[in-house]
Order: sequence, then C-alpha cells, then structure tokens
Amino acid sequence: MSCLVLLCLLPLALGQNIVQNGNNGSLELLEYTLNHYYQGPAQTLNGLTPNGRYKVEGWVKLLNDKAGQLGQNIQLEMYFDLDTGKKAYIPVGGHPLASSSDGWIHLTGDFNAPSGGIKSSTVYYQGPSPGVNFVVDSVSVTPLVANTHWRAESDATIERIRKSDINFHSGGISDNQVEIDVIQTNKSFAFGTAVKCCDYLNGDQRYIPFINKHFNGAVTENALKWTSLEPQKGNSNYDVPINTIKKLRSNGVEHWDVNNENLHGFWYQNTLNDRDYNLDIFRNAHQAGPNVKMFPSDYSVVLTEEHRDTIAQAGFPIWVTELDVINADEHKRADWYEISSQGVLWSPGCLRSYINAAGQRYIDLTKKQWMANENHILSQSCKNFKDRGFHGEYTIKVKVNLKEVPSLAQ
Repeated sequence: MSCLVLLCLLPLALGQNIVQNGNNGSLELLEYTLNHYYQGPAQTLNGLTPNGRYKVEGWVKLLNDKAGQLGQNIQLEMYFDLDTGKKAYIPVGGHPLASSSDGWIHLTGDFNAPSGGIKSSTVYYQGPSPGVNFVVDSVSVTPLVANTHWRAESDATIERIRKSDINFHSGGISDNQVEIDVIQTNKSFAFGTAVKCCDYLNGDQRYIPFINKHFNGAVTENALKWTSLEPQKGNSNYDVPINTIKKLRSNGVEHWDVNNENLHGFWYQNTLNDRDYNLDIFRNAHQAGPNVKMFPSDYSVVLTEEHRDTIAQAGFPIWVTELDVINADEHKRADWYEISSQGVLWSPGCLRSYINAAGQRYIDLTKKQWMANENHILSQSCKNFKDRGFHGEYTIKVKVNLKEVPSLAQ
C-alpha cells in the first residue's frame, strides 16, 4: 500500500520558532501562531485519485491557553481545487475544547476525494485562535483499500454478538407427530428512528402504525430542544414531547434523550464557563434513571477502526445514531443497512405513499432475516436440539397431531 507521508508542513502560519521534543521522537518542530484560525500549517499533495478513499492523521500540541476561552477547536481539513473551477473543503478530524494540559492530541479521520478532475489538493490545520501557540507533528495521508469481504465479516459479527444458542429438551411425551414452533416476538437489538411528534400524535394514520410496527426505539426529533419547549422566555410547554413519549412507550417503543448533538455545540460549557458540563448532564440523567442506557447522539461522526477499538476497550456499546445513507441508487443505500453495531437510529424521512427498495430491504431484514421463526418435528430433530436465535423475546408452541397443546410448552 502506498502512503503519502507528510513530516514537514509548509510554513503558512506566522511566528515560527524552533521547539524540542516532537511526538514521534523528532528533535525539532516549528512553533506556530496564527493571525486567523483558518491559516494553519498546510501541505500541497499530488496524486490523489478522484473518488478515492483516504485516511488522514496528525498530531497537535497547544503551548498555551487563551484567557476567557474554555478551549480551542482544532481541525484537520482537506482542500480541493477542482477542474470545474469549484472548491471543496472536507473536515477529516477534530478535537473540541482543546487545552495545553491535553498534551499531544491525535487527530484522525477518513474522507472520499471529490469525483471529477482534481487540480490540486491540500491538507491543513484549522485553529486554534490567534494568540495560542502550537506545534504539529507526524501528518500522513494514506490510501484505503476497499474491503471486499465486508458482507461476510458483517454477518460473522452479527452471528457473534446478536445471536445465542437456544437449547430444547423434551420429555414425557411421545415424539410421534409432535412439532415445536420457535417464534421470536421482540428484538433486543434496537432499531429506532426520529419521530415527527405532530404526525405521531395526530397526523396521517399510516404513519403511526408504521412507527409502532417497525421500530422499538425512538427520539422525538426536535421536540425536546429548547427552541421548541420555550419559544418565548418564561412560556414553556412540554405537552407535545411528553405525550409523544407516553404514546411511544404504550406501544413498546423506548425513548431517552440526554443532550442532543452535544459534540457539535458548546453553548452550555461556554455560558457556564464549565468545560465538563456535558458530563454533569449525563450524571444528572443517570440519577433520574439509573437503569437507562444513555448515549451521546450526534451527526457527521465517522468512527475509524482505531476509534472503535478505543470505545470497545472502555467497555461501551456502539450505536449508530442519525444514520443517513446518501446515494442516488436506492439499492446501494439498502446494502448499508446490513451493519453490525449494537443499535441503529435512522434519521426521519418524509411519509411516502410507497416503500422503495431501501425500505423494502430494511423491512425484510428486521422482520424476516433478523427474526427467528423455526419449526421442528421431534422425530427429525431428536428429543434434544438447539436453535441459533437472535436475542429477544420468544413464544414456544407445541403441537401434537397439528393441534397446539399450551401445557406442554414450559
């Protein structure tokens, strides 16, 4: 695999000085001070392929903090000058509220190069604010090879983390003409969506049963956001989200919001001058519901393999939230639904009078392929057998001569 390794960045920032102790063991690094946050050190690249996928990583260290600011937003970005005359900016990795006490910060992420002709491309740092000195090190751009085995690997992961053996033992009955039906009624795996509250409470009557039938988790879209709850100061109304949540729960759809999209906004931290206020929000929510799983839900979050490994080592489950699959080909969108995380929340779409190929694939997966429905005849299965089933709730039916005998299902 070829790798474009960038160890020296073009000096597009001002105020450069030599400092010691690079992150990768180098002895000399340039110290930067910016006049504008977007004028960070940069390097022009050659040879990037249109539509190619690449991994970018680099290190940054702040040498001082700025009075009156909780932290700095640091980004690694890609810039493309295209043959069409257009320009493209792609953020690939970032760290919010960075401070000098963080030491060396590792920024990493993936990106797809734009389609069409590329005149030039540049990788560059964006941030911190003017007046904050910093050093960077070990920047690299690496081509990523498409994983042609992703479907088999996904199926293997699903088999390992979402299924278990179900053991059956029969006794005291003749195995002649005895059948056992194993029927899954509910999933443990979460399939959720963002619910349009007004439609769910009083809207199109096709929408309500569709949500109840095809999802077991939900969020109330924007209904619990401040602007919806209190559009005018001192005039709060919680009726719409509370009534929606009650209706969802009465239909077996679970719901929990802590602080939506808190990775992209820092209003609370900046207003209260408390860098860790998001942690306090989760602590308070945990006190109110100690048995409820709580997740940071956000958009435009790309988990690299390194990110996933770090989260897994900490013992945290990974849910996909606000899943948007963007592709003009609905069949290709459908392929992305076969994923192997521990929960999925789709972004809401408009109510349609038909279900396209992507929707049909989702229904087929969640209602058929990922739900157990087995039949066993004891004379063929022997008296002891096992099924491999998806985690969830099941109903067992025992039939003798085609007639169900409820007392035999224990």
